[in-house]
Formats: sequence, C-alpha cells, structure tokens
Amino acid sequence: MQALRQIGQISSSKYIGIISRYLRIALYSTADMHCPSPSIGITVKKSCAWGPFKHSITAFWRGDKSNTSPRLRAILSNRRIQWLVGKVALITGAASGIGECTAKLFAKHGATIVIADIQDELGQAVCDAIGSSNSIYVHCDVTKEEDVKNAIDTAITTYGKLDIMFNNAGIIDSNKPHIFDNEKADFERVLSVNVIGVFLGMKHAARVMVPVKTGSIISTASVASNIGGISTHAYRSAKHAVVGLTKNLAVELGQFGIRVNCLSPHGIATPFSTKKFKLEAGANVEEVVENVIHLTGNLKGVKLKTDDIANAALFLASDEAKYISGQNLFIDGGFSIVNPSLNNFNPTSLLFFFEQ
Repeated sequence: MQALRQIGQISSSKYIGIISRYLRIALYSTADMHCPSPSIGITVKKSCAWGPFKHSITAFWRGDKSNTSPRLRAILSNRRIQWLVGKVALITGAASGIGECTAKLFAKHGATIVIADIQDELGQAVCDAIGSSNSIYVHCDVTKEEDVKNAIDTAITTYGKLDIMFNNAGIIDSNKPHIFDNEKADFERVLSVNVIGVFLGMKHAARVMVPVKTGSIISTASVASNIGGISTHAYRSAKHAVVGLTKNLAVELGQFGIRVNCLSPHGIATPFSTKKFKLEAGANVEEVVENVIHLTGNLKGVKLKTDDIANAALFLASDEAKYISGQNLFIDGGFSIVNPSLNNFNPTSLLFFFEQ
C-alpha cells in the first residue's frame, strides 16, 4: 500500500499500467481481497486473469464503476489523478463562463486559485464554491495596470509564488453591418480589455516568473484569430493580437523556462456571447446559442462546452505539456480548417455539385 501513496505523483499516460501492477501485487498479497472482473469478484489466486483486472481499472477511470469491485472502487476513489498539485494559478475573468469553469477544474486538480474579476459578487461566489482554504478573490480591471499588478502581487504575498497565469478576461462588442457604422470608442474599448489586458497580464506574470525560471502563461484567443467574417472588426483584431503576443513572448521567455500558449475556441455559450443573440425572455438562451453554433460546426454529434476549454487550459498549464510553447491550440472540432462551400465530403457544397 505504500506504493499506492506515490501514484498521484506520476504522469497520466503511465497511470493505468503502473496502478494496475501495484494493485495486482497488493491484491495477491491479501487473502481476503477479490480480483475485480466485469461480472463478480472471485477470491484471489495466482492464476487470476490479468485481462479482466486491467479492464476493470480502465472502466473505473472512464466512469463505469459497475464493473469494478467495491474494494477496488474504494482504493481508486481516493487516488484520482491531479495535474496541478502545489501550483498557484491566477485566472482573470474567473467570475463566470470559461474562467469560472477553469478555476473550479484547476482547484479540483490540486491548484490554489486567485480569482480576478470586476464582478465582485460572482467572483466571491466562485471563491466560496472552491473553498477559502485554497482560493482568494481579487477585484481586477485588466485595463488598469495597477489592478493587474496588485492581483499578481497578492498571489505572491498570499501564496509565495505564481505558477500559472491565465489571461481569460474579454468582452464582445455589438455587430455592425459596415465598418463606417463602428465608433472609435467602441473599437478602443474592445482592444483595451482583450489586448491591453492580456499584455498587462503577461507583463506582470513574467515579472515574477523570470526570477524563478519557471511558469506557464495561457491566454484566450478565438477561432476569429484565423478566420475572417465570423466576428466584429474589433474582436477579430484583438484576437489576432493575442496570438501575436503569445508567439513573441514565447520566444522571449523560452530562455527562462517559461511556456506561453493560447487557446482558440469556437463559439461557445457564455454570459458574454449569449448577449449577441436577441431572444425572448424565458428562452433557454444557452441551448439556443449552442444549437446555432453546432449547425455551423464541422464536428457533429457533440457540442462545445466550457468544460472543453477548461480541460485544454488544464493540459497547457500542467507538466503534461512541458515542451509545448508558442502554440495557438484550436478547440473547434475542425471548424477552422474547413471551407464549407468547397467541401468534397458535403453534398450541399459547390465542389460536390460540380463533380456530379
């Protein structure tokens, strides 16, 4: 059982195989334990089939606990993989949407969280949900350098370090049919949050990460960073800038062992994005938005959720991505690589029509 206590420290790619070997030894050495199988447990013998044992463990981690013996369930339930144990993460825009989901996921994986937002009540509610023992809320307007600096300094003062910076705060402006309908003030407002906010987060995260020569900086971009015509001029410009900052900073900070990446999700139902859809009161806004986005997507049978973005951020923040830097990770089901009008596999496309 001593070996079991070390399992949480290994990488997930080796987890199933190693835990299986550890448990096999543990079960063989205890006469009253049972060999897990897809049906019922049987008393352990030297000839106990290894295939069903491994199948049972794999089924457990996929969520199928019915095919796992009660004793094995008890052992495994207390040793879930945690990718961010001992890490300190600061997430901007963490009071709702992608930021909130990511904050809760990071905490579940052992990280201590600094929640930074301008929505004080919602931000504190997220902090309360995670637990005051491993999270703190800081009011932070990312367009103000003193706020960003204070948030990062608070992380250092409270927890002694900053391992992960997730620049997630962002806004969306109203869609206008023509560029001459856009106001300069509205354009500047979007860039102030979506670009300057990211720049300030990167700047002050680097300030505390460079001396210790480690860290991971992640920012939220968008599929709009790669495809024209799917967002406003201001939003698309901002997300292009985020990708550019990410690549440039990855080059600068690589010498210090600091990784810099960004995420580009397809459209997703968040409190901000749903404002773009004018729906009658009482309508299930989130479901309607998801359905609209799903209709335009390439990957069918699944809908993009905030959990998917959070899981991508978790991967980039963890040591599982220790040699990944300067990348723009698209979470779009292949949307950004497809021209629906010239799709050889779509009967409704022009290419399919002309080939008939």
